[in-house]
Amino acid sequence: MELQFGRKGFATDQAVTERSHQLWHQQVIEGQQYHHLDQLRARIQDRRDFLNFELPNASLGEKPPLEAFPQAQLPKRIYHLSWEKDMLDLNRLYTYLAKGRWFRKVSKDGTLSLGAQIYYLSRQYAREQVEITFDVESASFLFYSTDNTLIVKRPIKGNAKSDLMGEMAPWIGAGPIQLPIPFTYEQWRMTQVTQTVKGTTL
Repeated sequence: MELQFGRKGFATDQAVTERSHQLWHQQVIEGQQYHHLDQLRARIQDRRDFLNFELPNASLGEKPPLEAFPQAQLPKRIYHLSWEKDMLDLNRLYTYLAKGRWFRKVSKDGTLSLGAQIYYLSRQYAREQVEITFDVESASFLFYSTDNTLIVKRPIKGNAKSDLMGEMAPWIGAGPIQLPIPFTYEQWRMTQVTQTVKGTTL
């Protein structure tokens, strides 16, 4: 996912998000007065329950979303921002990339662009089309000429976790609503495994 900021005065840059905000404002806030934040929260929760459990959705066979997909009610794992970086498994990304093939035309300077990154091959291949695959073991792109000869291998660029997820450090210190237990994700997982083992008859 890429963070994008809409231009001031161009709501269509983020049309779906803007429309969602507009609907929530019209359906929950406009014309209403709330004396306490809890009243607003309760109204938002009521409206969310209506949208999820009662309002038919044409794209879901006229079923409300959580009737069509009840499994979406239960998260597969708990969420904590400070765990996200540790949980990102780059090997899964590499396995996905290994399934792909890309074709690019080399520039007159011997470079090409792939995934918004510039890779240098050689001026020798200027203006030629090359085929590109990905090697999981070396985390590198392999560049082949039209006769299927390997030209060069280049390590993937832009694959640092901060490149893929954004820089989270400023947000990790943001005040949570409830103070979290200071576990890493792996420590938390071990507590779940321990509880499961304790509750199992061997």
